[in-house]
Amino acid sequence: MFVFFKIYFLNLIFFPSPCPIRGSVTYILYLTGKKKKKKSVLFLCSVGLTGTKYGCGGGGCGACTGMVSRYDPIQETVLHWSVNACLQPICSLHGAAVVTVEDIGSTKTKLHPVKERIAKAHGSQCGFCTPGMVMSMYTLLRNNSQPTMEGIRETLGGNLCRCTGYRPIIDGFKTFCNVRTVNSYNSHNNESDNFSAWIMSYLLTQQAQRREFAFSIVNSGMRVAFRHDSNVVENLDIFYGDVGPTLVKARHACKELMGRYTVPSRVVPRSGKAPLEEEMYVPPTAPGGQEEYRKVLVLRFFFKFYMQEVDMNDLPLEYLSALKPFKNEVPQGNHSFQLVPETQSSNDPVGHPNIHQAALQQATGEAVYYDDIPPIKGELFVSMVTSTRAHAKDHVNASVALAMSGVVTFISTKDVPGQNQRLWFNNPEELFAEEEMFQALLYTLVICVGQIIGAIVAETREQAKRAAEQVAITFGDIQPVFFTIEEAIEHQSFFDPKRKLERGNVEEGFEKADHILEGELYMGGQEHFYMETQGLIVIPKRQVNWSFMLPEVVGITLGIDFNKITCHVKRLGGGFGGKVMKIASLSSIAATAAYKTGRAVRYVLEREDDMLITSGRSPFLGKYKVMFGYMNDGTILAAVITYYSNGGCTLDESSFIMEKALLHMDNGYKISNLRGSYTAFRAYGGPQGLTITESVLHEVAARCGLPAHQVRDINMYKDEKCYTHHKQLFSPYDMVRCWNECLEKSDYTHRCLSIKQFNAQNHWKKRGISIVPLKFGIGFSKGFYNQGAALVNIYKDGSVLISHGGTEPYRFQCLRSTSRRPAQETCPIIYTNVFFTTEIVLFCMKNDCEKFIGRLVPLIKKHPQFTWQQLVSKSDIQVLNCIIQTELLMDNNILFVILLYIVSGLSVLAPKNKFTIFLFFFFFLKQNPPDRKVKTKPWAINVFTAHVGILSVRIPQFTHSSC
Repeated sequence: MFVFFKIYFLNLIFFPSPCPIRGSVTYILYLTGKKKKKKSVLFLCSVGLTGTKYGCGGGGCGACTGMVSRYDPIQETVLHWSVNACLQPICSLHGAAVVTVEDIGSTKTKLHPVKERIAKAHGSQCGFCTPGMVMSMYTLLRNNSQPTMEGIRETLGGNLCRCTGYRPIIDGFKTFCNVRTVNSYNSHNNESDNFSAWIMSYLLTQQAQRREFAFSIVNSGMRVAFRHDSNVVENLDIFYGDVGPTLVKARHACKELMGRYTVPSRVVPRSGKAPLEEEMYVPPTAPGGQEEYRKVLVLRFFFKFYMQEVDMNDLPLEYLSALKPFKNEVPQGNHSFQLVPETQSSNDPVGHPNIHQAALQQATGEAVYYDDIPPIKGELFVSMVTSTRAHAKDHVNASVALAMSGVVTFISTKDVPGQNQRLWFNNPEELFAEEEMFQALLYTLVICVGQIIGAIVAETREQAKRAAEQVAITFGDIQPVFFTIEEAIEHQSFFDPKRKLERGNVEEGFEKADHILEGELYMGGQEHFYMETQGLIVIPKRQVNWSFMLPEVVGITLGIDFNKITCHVKRLGGGFGGKVMKIASLSSIAATAAYKTGRAVRYVLEREDDMLITSGRSPFLGKYKVMFGYMNDGTILAAVITYYSNGGCTLDESSFIMEKALLHMDNGYKISNLRGSYTAFRAYGGPQGLTITESVLHEVAARCGLPAHQVRDINMYKDEKCYTHHKQLFSPYDMVRCWNECLEKSDYTHRCLSIKQFNAQNHWKKRGISIVPLKFGIGFSKGFYNQGAALVNIYKDGSVLISHGGTEPYRFQCLRSTSRRPAQETCPIIYTNVFFTTEIVLFCMKNDCEKFIGRLVPLIKKHPQFTWQQLVSKSDIQVLNCIIQTELLMDNNILFVILLYIVSGLSVLAPKNKFTIFLFFFFFLKQNPPDRKVKTKPWAINVFTAHVGILSVRIPQFTHSSC
């Protein structure tokens, strides 16, 4: 069966220009195996295929991968290609068959082995990238039924996954290989090495941020011809790309080298500036930046070319590694599972490596994400108009955009019926940039790049996007403007409050120290880059979406009660923390459009707009000036750290995030005298807080001349009962056990020796190894975050339905019923921010379901032969009709208040298969703010782990002395 890609991909991606295909053009397509003649692509709107996903819109993620097949009359066979739908022009598909993920099996028919194996190997988490992975592998199998591991690695080079780390995907797909193909793969590598050694007269090189499927930073092509029976250069060509507006030839360097016997120091000198470097000048304003790095690559590529042309015997052995090509190693890994007792029932999922419930639907493309929901009658589309200045007054003129075809309206702050802001701890954040009158003109005041000024509402996505580009904005910059953390520190531009944590006496610790270490560590920003961009559908009288605080923010915006806003989500295509807060503001803007027009509104962020509007992990700076004292054995006696985070123009979650950094600054180390403080300036602070500590420990080890893992081991928490720097009691037993097992299973000591030997033998390639423990707190320092609710319905036929307040971005836990199995179980997926909901909801439900089972014990003893269905059906009112308040005490004195309502009286009145038992759970976590001088317990539990990482790099710097 052959079907076409989802139509809005074809309309949105294939026709980004203002001139789509006209009706006079006829294309022959193969749709569901039948030949079709159409003069436009509008007929594809009714197909409704949702398996092909829209991720980046630029061919960079592979979520929209499909297969195109075409008969080749020369080879007399059908050829197959995997293609990115976002880049494939529809006119190129004339006469071709297009296969999407829906065509190769489903959960309702029969699964294709590719789909089944990626699901059963746990290769799907959020699932948004999974259909693209499936189609890439399916195309490979159509061309080669017995692929090699190298072939699998290469075919997945254009597919990104942000959840799994690729190992489980490879585990599933490598089952299509066999021993014979693996052997041929090894011999192929040997042939490749010989081929590289044979090519001595020319060299093609490039440097990119990854080895394939990426734009090069610099590329080059060089060719040399020698006079007959001599080493005199007869002819030389040196070309560089990406160092100028076009391809550049090093004419002067080539002219100077021709006729010479060897490469003189004039071109690549031992000191001073090389003429080649002067000729290949890269200005600081070059597009893409990295001008210094590009200059280094210019010399590096030529030096590599030079080394290929000289006698190998003239080169030091450690230099020869520069001539060996990089090999893209196939990812390898072992995934082991804890054994479960033989007496454990096969129906009990605890400890079993079961696939999550949605895995098969995600692999087949049947899993529904928000933009897979069919269009609603009369639906409109929104496209945002954003600021390109950081601090400015601007005048907005949307008249040209409003005159364009399909445009319904332009909305801004004046169209908000309620309040044009979102409150976060009494800190307002504007939805639309506010307007003000200045010299009889209406101006909009913007405070950051990417701030939303207004929005175009139109009949189609393309019309909304094109009209938004035509909104005229005249800017007038306002001073001052701060872009970096250093600039903000200089001008004392800080958010309040400032917090501090301290343990012991830092001053006394410094007096006992043998050495003092000072410095700082800067960490750049990072985009979330979830595969599915943010978006929503707003329907008057009904809303489809989810987010924390969304009903409150939308209600305030529209000026209506919160209970009139209904939010819903099925799943998310990844989140990584980026879909928690900002979606509330976007929902309010879309709701304003729906309110004004009275029609349903769909809002789907383009990738570039998503990254511009929603922000991400911002730059982070940690300073430890004269703040670390350490003994000669590496024991750290005292430390003082100050954290700075670039929080942008509004406070948002910055204070919350910086608290996380402060609370995680100790990681797994007991520093007796420790002081930490922060100035909020957005990064979810846990990783940043502990990264700075790990960096300092590594530097302490270097100063002491000790192995880094030894210094880490000396400073780790190891007592049976330990208190963190914020005075929370915990046991480090599991952390130490993880540390020791990781050292043993990774054969760490032997690997260190091997790496040391490798580095001594290779001048241009270096390897490094590190082992790091981790103590990560589960929970939030803000008490209101540590709450949730869940609802359980038990039906008369024994089936169980569980509803909860979580959602499913990328991590999954199955919630199952108790030991007495129901006839029909519904197993929802629990999502939690840093697993908090999983840790609480599962234990709460387990606790109260056990109480419920306990009340059935008399009935079980009286009727041991009864099934679960019979027990539920025969339960009388007096056994089940009760209200229970339960306190659940967990590892770190966490108090849960759970309200359990079991309303069984309805079982008498309700017909069969209606609910008979209703359970409602509500819980919250009591804790103290981290800045109070009491023992604080911000974490429900601590998660412990240890991990080893090995990195291999090729040194990019060119040193003149090495020539």
